[in-house]
Amino acid sequence: MFSLKAAFVLAALWSTTTSSAIAADGAAHAAENNTDIVIRADDVLNDRVDGTKTYFGVAAAFVDGKSTAYYFNGNTDGARSHSVTPDTHFEIGSLTKVFTASLLSDMVRRGEVKYSDRISDLVPDGFPISEDLRDITLAQLVTHTSGLPRRPDNLPKEAEAGPYADYGTADLLDYLKTAKTVTPPGTAYSYSNLGMGLVGALLSLNAGKTYAQLLKERILDPLKMKSTSACVSEDCGDFAWPHDILGAETAPWTFDALAGAGALRSTAADMKRFIRAALGDAHGFAAKSIQATMTSQLSINPLDKEYFPAWVKPYSKNGVTIFWHDGGTGGSRSVLAIDRDHHRGVFVVANTANSVVDVALNALDPAYSLRKFELLKKTPLSTNEKLVDYVGDYNVGGEKLHISTADDKLYAQFEGDIAVEVTHYNRGRFFYTIADAQLHFTRDDDGAVSGVVFILEGDKSDGEKIEVR
Repeated sequence: MFSLKAAFVLAALWSTTTSSAIAADGAAHAAENNTDIVIRADDVLNDRVDGTKTYFGVAAAFVDGKSTAYYFNGNTDGARSHSVTPDTHFEIGSLTKVFTASLLSDMVRRGEVKYSDRISDLVPDGFPISEDLRDITLAQLVTHTSGLPRRPDNLPKEAEAGPYADYGTADLLDYLKTAKTVTPPGTAYSYSNLGMGLVGALLSLNAGKTYAQLLKERILDPLKMKSTSACVSEDCGDFAWPHDILGAETAPWTFDALAGAGALRSTAADMKRFIRAALGDAHGFAAKSIQATMTSQLSINPLDKEYFPAWVKPYSKNGVTIFWHDGGTGGSRSVLAIDRDHHRGVFVVANTANSVVDVALNALDPAYSLRKFELLKKTPLSTNEKLVDYVGDYNVGGEKLHISTADDKLYAQFEGDIAVEVTHYNRGRFFYTIADAQLHFTRDDDGAVSGVVFILEGDKSDGEKIEVR
């Protein structure tokens, strides 16, 4: 589905009803009818906010037939901390990509662009674009089959406001002149923030407007999603400050040229409107453009497969088909899940680095396994345990993971990515503070470190240490 590195985007998204009841534990709900999907999610979210305390603040929107409900619990934190509400703004990260795909669908349906348009067709005449990129199509970009890397190789040094904060249009245009693909276009699926960010940039260039202006005009305003934008100033509304795994505040992420990959902030109230549009309850051109991303697959050649624009491959089990996409920044996680057949949808967002995907999918299919979260804390190294024991290269799922140490800290770095500090919490076990991921090192019979298990949002990948020859 995603490469291991793809998580490390890290790093790797609405008319509001007031609450009608506030539970003793502080959770609040606004609903016409608390259906099964609300009850299932309610129990899980209460436990993670108030029990294990692995979520800081959470907001959710539920649509089940004609019923609508909200869940909100926890705090926004930050300088003006207060309780989360359905109108609280959260970073939604890569869930922005669903909006970008909807915008592309809108412009295709208007005849302004075609899915078959190539990058070379959409840049100014005479622009010196790399040969590797010339024939990549919008269809390939929006389905992650373009062959482009996860992110460009000319990103500035990572800023506090995220890896894409200082990456401007001039940087992107420079990159297009010399860029190389990882695989030939249309031959493999490989999740790419660069590719989807480029879709937004090309549509903006074609329309002569910024990505934010274009999205507001074509999708957000028609759906009355007044609280969804890429705005980052204090005037943009109540904001849930991001937090890492340890509960410490992290800087909000900002975007420039690659806004289409993850720039948006939204609210549970606004996302209820998006769900209604996706289910066909809202009418008009924007709603139909959103629906088209789930009803029309794009044929990708020479791969000879079909993909839905932007959406992760639909979850289809137990008589339930769910279109879904999640998002993450340095301290926020989101997920949108749509079950068109049964006219249901769920949006969950939290200002924490722990994943929320299982909450939404379990709400729509109770057979989907829920994860067990634990509150992780930094601990000293065990007796006879040294950081240098873990240093080296590991083959994890066909990808190279480099482990290094500096200043009494351990760092993990997938090839082609940034080095990320990992924190010790048990003998041979470390966790990432800005992502829902862990490293569990293994030893051979002689006690030497021989491998590692990389755990990303509950999914495990075994890795072997690469011997130096």
